[in-house]
Amino acid sequence: MSHYARFFLVLILLYLGNPTLDAQSINTWKSQLSSSDIELRINALLELNKAYNQTLLDSAALYGQSALENANQLGKDSLVGVAHSQLCLTYYYQRQLDSMLHHAQAGKAAALSAGADMLRAYCLKMESLSYSYLEDFEAAKRSNEDALSIYQEQRDTARMAGIYSNQGRLYQRQAVYDEALAEFIKAQQLFAQQKDADGESITAAQIGDLLLDMERPSEAVSYLHRSLTLTDTVQSPIRHGDLLIALGSAYSADSMDLDSAYLYFEASRVRFAQINDLQGLAIAHNNLGNVLLQQNQYKRAYSHLHQSRAIATANNWPSQIAFNAKNLGLYHQKNEQQDSAIHYFLQAYNLSQEYELAFAEEAILLSLYEHYKQTGQAVQALAIYEQYQSLREATKNESVQKEIAALQTAYETEQKEQRIARLELESALQQSRSRTYFLGFTALSSALLLIVGLLYYRRRKDREMFELRQTVLKQDKEKLDQELQYKTKQLTSHALHMVQKNKVLQELRMGISDLVKGADATQKKALRSLVRRIDFNIQADEDWQTFRLYFEQTNQNFYKKLAEINSDLTTTDLKLCSLIKLNLNIKETAAVLNIEPTSVKTARHRLRKKLRLEPGQDLTSFIRQVA
Repeated sequence: MSHYARFFLVLILLYLGNPTLDAQSINTWKSQLSSSDIELRINALLELNKAYNQTLLDSAALYGQSALENANQLGKDSLVGVAHSQLCLTYYYQRQLDSMLHHAQAGKAAALSAGADMLRAYCLKMESLSYSYLEDFEAAKRSNEDALSIYQEQRDTARMAGIYSNQGRLYQRQAVYDEALAEFIKAQQLFAQQKDADGESITAAQIGDLLLDMERPSEAVSYLHRSLTLTDTVQSPIRHGDLLIALGSAYSADSMDLDSAYLYFEASRVRFAQINDLQGLAIAHNNLGNVLLQQNQYKRAYSHLHQSRAIATANNWPSQIAFNAKNLGLYHQKNEQQDSAIHYFLQAYNLSQEYELAFAEEAILLSLYEHYKQTGQAVQALAIYEQYQSLREATKNESVQKEIAALQTAYETEQKEQRIARLELESALQQSRSRTYFLGFTALSSALLLIVGLLYYRRRKDREMFELRQTVLKQDKEKLDQELQYKTKQLTSHALHMVQKNKVLQELRMGISDLVKGADATQKKALRSLVRRIDFNIQADEDWQTFRLYFEQTNQNFYKKLAEINSDLTTTDLKLCSLIKLNLNIKETAAVLNIEPTSVKTARHRLRKKLRLEPGQDLTSFIRQVA
C-alpha cells in the first residue's frame, strides 16, 4: 500500500468513527447476551460489533449478524436499520465491497420505513463510499447528494461538511481537480464556522494531497503544515505520523528540499515506532531509503530499505514489497551491481503484475528501461520502453475519458435545464394566449385594443424566443470549439510523442551499432536486422517542423510573438517555450529534449534572460500569455 492510499484510509476511518476497546464495557455487554429482554440483547450485540471493529473483524461480523437476526425477529425497522448500517462499516473494514453495498442499501430501506432520516443519511453516505470503491462515480455522487439534502433539512453543518469532503474525493479520483478543490474548500469553510479543528485538519490534509496530484508540491506543503498544526498528536497518533510522511513526500517531489524531506520521514519513523504501527514504519523506512539514495548516502539508504523489506515481507504486504524492491534495484544500480539490480527490478515488476498494482507499474517499468539502457541491452530496453509508453498512454486516456465524461454530464445537465426553461416559456405563452382569447370573447368592445396588444405581445415573445435560440446556438458553438481545441491538442501531443520516440530509437540504433563491432557473423546479421527495423520506424528529420505545424494550429502567432521579443531565439529555445506552453513539467521536458532535469533548469534560466524577464517574474505565466 502506498503512503497516499494509507493516508486517506486513515482519514475515512476518522470520518466514520474509530471506537476503542474497553474491557469493562465489553464484559458488561457480554453479560447482557443472556437477558430475556430482546432489545437489551440487540443493543449489547451492536455495542460489541462496534467495539471489535478494526481489531477482531470476524468477531465484529458475527455480533453484527446476530444483532440483525434478532432485530428482524423483533420486527423493529429502526433496529434493523442500525444493524445493517453497522454491518456495512464492518464489511468496509474487511474490504468486502459487495456486502458493504448490500447492507448500506438494506439499511437505507429500513431507515426509510422507520422514518429515521439521520440513519438513512448515514446509510446513503456508506452507499456512496461503496459505489466509489466500485468506481461507479455517478451512483456515488447521487447517494452523496441525497444524504446532503437530508443534512441540509436538519441544518447539520458538520455532516454537510463531511459530504462536501466526500464529493471532493470523488472528483479527485476522476481527475476533475478544479471541482474537487471547490468541494474541499466548502467543507473547510463549514468546519471553520463550527470551530471543528479536527474537521479542518482532515480537509487541509485532503487539499494538500490534491495539490500533490496536481503537481503543485510547494502549495501542498502549506496545507499539510496547517493540518499538522491542528492535529491532536496524542488522540490521533496514526494521523500525525501519516501527515509527517505526506510532508516528506511533498518536500521530496521534484527534489524540492531533500533535507526537509529526510527530517519529516525520520520524524514519522520515530512516531510509528512509538505506537508500534508496523505498516507506517515500513513506509517510513522505505521513504528514508529513497531520499538517502537521492543524496548518494548509499550505506544508510541500504539499511533503511532492508528494514522496510523485512517488515513488509513478514506481514505479506505486496504493494509495499514492490515499492521497496524498486528502490533496492536503484540502490544496486547506482552501486553498479547489475545482477542484483535486475533481480529487484524484475521482482517489483512481477509483484505489480500479479497484484495489479497499477499505481506502481509505470515507475517500475521506467526504472527497468533505464537499467537496460545503461547496461547496453538495447533489445530489452526497446521492449520495456514500448510497454512503458503503452501503459502511460492508457493511463492518460483513462484520465482524459474521465474528464470527458464529467464534461458530458455537465453539458447534458445544462441542456436539460435549457429544455425545461423553453418548455416553461412555451407553457407561459400558451396560458397567456388562452387568457387573451377569453378576454376577447368576453369584452367585444375592446376587441381591437386586445388584438393590437396580442400582436405586440407575440412579437415580443417571438423576439425572446429568437434570442433564446441564438443563445443556445452560441453555447453549442462554444462546445464545438472546445472539442476542436481538445482534438487539436491531442494531435499535438501525439506529434510530441513521435519526436521523443524517434530520439529514443536513435539512441538505441547507436547502441546497437556499437555492439555490431564486437559481434560474430551470426550476431552481426541479427543486430543489423534490428537496425533496419529501427531505421524503418524512424521518421524523417522534419519531425520538429511537423510538431511546429500542429502546434501553431492551436497557438497562432506564438513563434511570431516570441520573435518580436527576441529574434535571436534558437530552435532549442523555441522547443522549450513550446513545451512550457503545453504545461509539461521539468521531468517531462527533460524526457522530450533527451537531457537531464538540471539541464532543463539551466536552459529555463537562460531563456528568462533572453526574454528579458524581470526578477521574480514567473517564466511559465509569461509564456502562457504569449499569443
